[in-house]
Amino acid sequence: MQHIRQLQLALSILLVALLLLIICGAVLILNYNPGAGAQVATNATGNADQTSNPAAPVTQVAMSAEAKQGETIFNNNGCNACHSAGADVLVGPGLKGITQRRDEKWLVDWIHNSQKLIASGDKYAVDLYNKYNKTPMPSYESLPAEEIKLILTYIDGK
Repeated sequence: MQHIRQLQLALSILLVALLLLIICGAVLILNYNPGAGAQVATNATGNADQTSNPAAPVTQVAMSAEAKQGETIFNNNGCNACHSAGADVLVGPGLKGITQRRDEKWLVDWIHNSQKLIASGDKYAVDLYNKYNKTPMPSYESLPAEEIKLILTYIDGK
C-alpha cells in the first residue's frame, strides 16, 4: 500500500513538472522574435540601409548624435527614475509627444523649476502636478537650456 502512495506522489510530481515545462515552452514561443537583436546597417545619412536585404525587418534606426547626448543627459540626471522617454507612466508621466503638447520655452521653464511654474498659476502645470499626486519634480536650474533641448531631441526620437 505504501508503494502505491509513493508511486502516486511520484506521478503527481512528474505531472506538475510536465505542466511547468509546457507553460515555459508556451511563454517562450509567444515571446519569440527572430528579428530581436539584429543589427541594422545604416547608410551615410544615418538611415537604415535595406539594400542588402530588402525583406529584412528594420528593428532600430540609428539615433542622431544629439539624441544620444540627450539620452546620456536624461539618464545621468536621473530623469529615467521618474519618467519614461516613451509613453509608460512611472512616478511621473511618460514623455512621448511632450514637444507636441508644450512648447520648448514652457518645457525649459518646467524642468528648471516646476514649482515656480505651478506657483505662477499656469493651468497645465497645476493640472499636471495634481494629476500625479502632488509629487514635486526636482528643480534642474543648473541644467543649461541647450542640454534640456538635447533631452527633448532624444524624447522626440522615441
